[in-house]
Amino acid sequence: MWKYSTPGIPDEFFERAEEVPITKEEIRAVQISKGRLSPGLIIYDIGCGSGSISIEAALQVQQSGKVFAIDLDPNAIELTKKNLVKFQISNVTVILGNAKEKISELPMADTIFIGGTGGDTVDIIKLCESKLKLGGRIVIGTILIETVVKPLLVQ
Repeated sequence: MWKYSTPGIPDEFFERAEEVPITKEEIRAVQISKGRLSPGLIIYDIGCGSGSISIEAALQVQQSGKVFAIDLDPNAIELTKKNLVKFQISNVTVILGNAKEKISELPMADTIFIGGTGGDTVDIIKLCESKLKLGGRIVIGTILIETVVKPLLVQ
C-alpha cells in the first residue's frame, strides 16, 4: 500500500473514526524522524489511537523489529487493527489496556512514542524511563499545552 521507505503516509490512506484521534501526517513524520528508527528495534506506541504511528514505526523497523501499540479505548484498538490489516503490517502487537499497567509486561524498548495518556503523562514517562534501553529515545506528541506544563508544575 505505501511503497516508499520514508515516513509521512498521507492521512487519507488510514481508516478513520470520528471518536478516535490520528496523529497528522506532518507531525507523524517528525515524530518518526525523532525516534531514530532502524530495522530490528523494539518500539512502544502508547495511546496508539488510529495506529498511524504504529504503522509508520513498523515499516521503519521492518520485520526484524517489533511495535507494541497500547490504548485504553476499545474503539482505538479496533481501528488500529483495521489499519494494520489495510497496510498488511504483521510486526505490531496491539494491547487493550491501561499503559500504566501494561508497560511493565513489555520487553525493553529502543524508542517509545507517547501520545494519548488520559492525563497520566508524568506517570507514564516515569514508567517508560525504566523500560528504555541505554541510548533509547522517548518521543512525546502533545496537542494541549497542559501536557507540557503539568510535568513542570509537579516537580
